[in-house]
Amino acid sequence: MKEILKRFFVKYKIIILVVLIISVCLIAKIVLENSEFSAIENNIIEESDEVSKLDENETSEAVNSNEKTDENSTPSEASNEATNEEVEDNANKIYIYIIGEVNQPGVVILDEGSRISDAINSAGGTTANADLSKINLVYTLQDGMKINIPNSEQLKKEPDFQYITSNASDETLNESSSGNGSVSTSSSSNGSSNDNKTSGSSIDAQSNIVNINTATQTELETLPGIGPSLALRIIEYRKENGKFNNIEEIKNVKGIGEAKYDDIKKHIKV
Repeated sequence: MKEILKRFFVKYKIIILVVLIISVCLIAKIVLENSEFSAIENNIIEESDEVSKLDENETSEAVNSNEKTDENSTPSEASNEATNEEVEDNANKIYIYIIGEVNQPGVVILDEGSRISDAINSAGGTTANADLSKINLVYTLQDGMKINIPNSEQLKKEPDFQYITSNASDETLNESSSGNGSVSTSSSSNGSSNDNKTSGSSIDAQSNIVNINTATQTELETLPGIGPSLALRIIEYRKENGKFNNIEEIKNVKGIGEAKYDDIKKHIKV
């Protein structure tokens, strides 16, 4: 038996070696394929994890974006509310024109029910030359009034100095001698020079055209859409910048835009 096997091995040893080599190669190939498959599987798992993380980040960014949008809408709503409050506040304001012995003469904006003392404070207070002896500091003001704070020299020259001009006309308001706070109306007959008073009318008798360089507050108020406040602004502009060079220049006055200019341009001249 041994002899037979020996002869068989000698005869077929090459075939047996070939078979063994092929078997080893097949086993190595199977091992390598398994390794590659494991590596591929791991790569797939890692890519899947990355995709999941990206989806989570996109979702988180979308949520944050929505939150920011909501946050941004809040200031806008607050801004609208603030604008509405400003409109309501302006409805309760009055415009006063104050000149004379104050540090910052001009138009001041006050709350309804304000006193002369409030107007003086808004104009930076009185100068060292101011004489308040004849002024009722607690007098209640109305929209469009003009206040002229005098000095001692003016009071000496004009014992009946009128320090308030009515908003309805160029009439001055005097405190009654009874001192009870009531006022009596008298026409302006003093010769003090100010921008609201001229020696003659600034309205053309034939065409009813107003000269905006010389018109008083009352004459300016005859123009369409020009009330006490705008009339005072025109006078204040004229005082600060000099006479208007042409009628279009009146659009530089705050509150007079294209629409209002179109309404009054046929009624004004320089």
